Amino acid sequence: MSREQFASPDDHNRSPFARATRQGGVVTRRQLLADGWTPARIRHALSTGWLHPLTRGVYSVGHARSDTGAVHAAALQSR
Repeated sequence: MSREQFASPDDHNRSPFARATRQGGVVTRRQLLADGWTPARIRHALSTGWLHPLTRGVYSVGHARSDTGAVHAAALQSR
């Protein structure tokens, strides 16, 4: 899952990479699904280290550390 796989700038703006940048490094499962990700794609991203689970339904993108406030905000969104 590289950045080059996004077909247009509009696709890239909806990407988890772009969203995580705006959200302190975290995304929720609900956001990934809304962006068109399948459960299989999420599992693959987890198994390859592209996503790191922080709490149920909340992931850090590309790295294991994230802003604490962002993690709390994402956890609230995931409910």
